[in-house]
Amino acid sequence: MIRNLVSDYIVDLILRKLAYKHGIDLTQYKKEFLRRRIYARMVFLHIDSAWRYLKFLEKNPQEVYKLLDNIAINVSCFFRDPHIWKRIEDLVFVPLLKRKSKIRGSLRIWSAGCSYGEEPYTIAILLKELMDILKCKINVYIYATDIDATALRKGELGIYRIESLRNVDKRLLLKYFNKNIKGDYVIRGDLKRMVLFKRHNLLKDRPLSNMDIVFCRNVLIYFDKQAQHKVIHKFIKSLRLGGYLILGATESLDSSFLEFFEIIDLRARIYRLRRKYSSIDNYTFL
Repeated sequence: MIRNLVSDYIVDLILRKLAYKHGIDLTQYKKEFLRRRIYARMVFLHIDSAWRYLKFLEKNPQEVYKLLDNIAINVSCFFRDPHIWKRIEDLVFVPLLKRKSKIRGSLRIWSAGCSYGEEPYTIAILLKELMDILKCKINVYIYATDIDATALRKGELGIYRIESLRNVDKRLLLKYFNKNIKGDYVIRGDLKRMVLFKRHNLLKDRPLSNMDIVFCRNVLIYFDKQAQHKVIHKFIKSLRLGGYLILGATESLDSSFLEFFEIIDLRARIYRLRRKYSSIDNYTFL
């Protein structure tokens, strides 16, 4: 039904418009995903024809940003998939903290596709708790990136409604959040200082460097296979040898990448980089 209402031709026209007038390239997103997002905006606006929506898009520049926000799907919460965070604590955070503490090294973490900041702040909370338990003091740098500038600004503010905090233990809520006059919860200042928000396009921009961990959870599912491979190539470049890649629960590495990564926990989608590219490897960014 949706395919009949929003044809491939209409999707391509909208993509060309976004690229030509706004410099936004979404061609490597899955076409079926884009079709559903366009249709969602049509339903919201009570527009029953894709051609009418295209004309509406041309006459209303603000709709471009609303469509992009719809495509970004910034829906998340703190401690998303709670059982997986326990595995990340045990298999990734604790070993890294112990190792870094011995050599007095810093810990560098990339939260790619961070949305409104729930994931990087979850990481900060867990690391704070673990560093207290392990009695280790190291510098932690969490780089939170997203293509959506509006989401990043909200992340920097660190203000959240209670719905986003449904998985947060009450003790942690009291310890790391302050309640404002509107009844929303504000991240504590020392946690904010651990997280640096930055606009970054996974498909276009250079990867961040020398990372110990890369989180890219529930992002790759929106890309076609070629784009997914391109992003994983960048993560290989980004990670230090022995660094960890953590994907979303419905995502997994293509078998072609298992010569570079070993599986640490398949259910939790935790992988460790065991080999970097060498000069004889015939790999290029797609």
